[in-house]
Amino acid sequence: MFSFLKHCFLIINVFIVVISTQAQQQLPQNCQIAMSAMQFQQAKRTISSTLSPMDRFTAAQRLVSRNCLNTLQLKEVLGFFAEDADRLDLAMKAYPFLVNKQDAYDLLNSFAYFSTAFHFYDFMIAQPGLNQPQIQPVVIPAPVQVNFPALNYPDHLRYQGMHKCAYPMADSDFNLYKDYILNFSSGL
Repeated sequence: MFSFLKHCFLIINVFIVVISTQAQQQLPQNCQIAMSAMQFQQAKRTISSTLSPMDRFTAAQRLVSRNCLNTLQLKEVLGFFAEDADRLDLAMKAYPFLVNKQDAYDLLNSFAYFSTAFHFYDFMIAQPGLNQPQIQPVVIPAPVQVNFPALNYPDHLRYQGMHKCAYPMADSDFNLYKDYILNFSSGL
């Protein structure tokens, strides 16, 4: 009987090693496509139906570390947890498996405290391959020099309003006078 139990124990250990090896090989790498909406909804139902907060956290950890997600999906998963520490831990575990790391800044709104958001931001910028925006200096152009012809312009300080005119000249009348003057001066 003892040898039978020993063999069973050995078989179970081998089975566990094989299963854990397969699970490690199934970890996503170079994520380019997020898990499907149907799979994600099923995983969300599993997480939300778990009563114990510890079991819920474990299920969420399993989800984020074994599947490729987009930032919107991860934001939904983070919404299941009230504690910022749990959200931060999940976000940091899920970050390598995000398909759209360039949008990971959207996750900063998932945290209740600025300090936690800054902690996640520091984590993100420390990751290799994240293209950080380069700050370009703002070049202020030189002021434009306007050279007006040397004419006797009216002085705005001595303007006294309209006189000798009952109303302003219409644009059409102005254009007629302008054309007449241009035609007259070109004929000289």
